[in-house]
Amino acid sequence: MQNGKIAIADGLANSIGFGSTEFHVLRPGPKIIGRWLYILMRHKDFRKDAEDPFQRDAGQQRVPQSFLHQKVIPIPPLPEQLRIVAYLEELQAKVDALRRFQAEIGAELDALLPAVLDRAFKGEL
Repeated sequence: MQNGKIAIADGLANSIGFGSTEFHVLRPGPKIIGRWLYILMRHKDFRKDAEDPFQRDAGQQRVPQSFLHQKVIPIPPLPEQLRIVAYLEELQAKVDALRRFQAEIGAELDALLPAVLDRAFKGEL
């Protein structure tokens, strides 16, 4: 939580994975989908709440297990979770596309500016 890193492990062989003591593993149950958990954990309010009880361990900030056990999270009905997740994923895809477009335009402008300045200094404009 300290640096906002979070991940979903989908498609695991035998639904078994392994990791480190550096992170907490949350598993969806019959009333909650994994993507919903992911979205909740990424939300700025959840992350801010998680920062309050940080424990220091060798200079690293850690979210205590007790925070996750005591945290009450909203669990709407499955159809509502699916609808919200689909909407947010569609919105994120649009944001990603706009960022790619912005990067492409930025690269084009970066390439165009020297050419325009060159022509301006040569009196060709």
